[in-house]
Amino acid sequence: MYILGAQHAIQDAISLANCMYSMKDNSLKSVNSVFGEYYKQRYDRNVVMFNDSMGLAKILNGQVNMEKTFVMELAWQWKAHNDLTDIR
Repeated sequence: MYILGAQHAIQDAISLANCMYSMKDNSLKSVNSVFGEYYKQRYDRNVVMFNDSMGLAKILNGQVNMEKTFVMELAWQWKAHNDLTDIR
């Protein structure tokens, strides 16, 4: 679990470093431009990772009815693997 967090932090750092490398100068406009580009590159992915992490934390801390979650996940998996349009 912690490995994924470390991997995500490394990806963030590399993205920011790449954006900073492309700076033309150290003016406020360039700095704002760098962070704007970094935001465009990483924000959507960070939101997904945050929501996934929050959901897992709720499960691990017992804040979600585990049986209901398990049964619903099995139902979705079954539905995904079975073509229900062929039932007569």
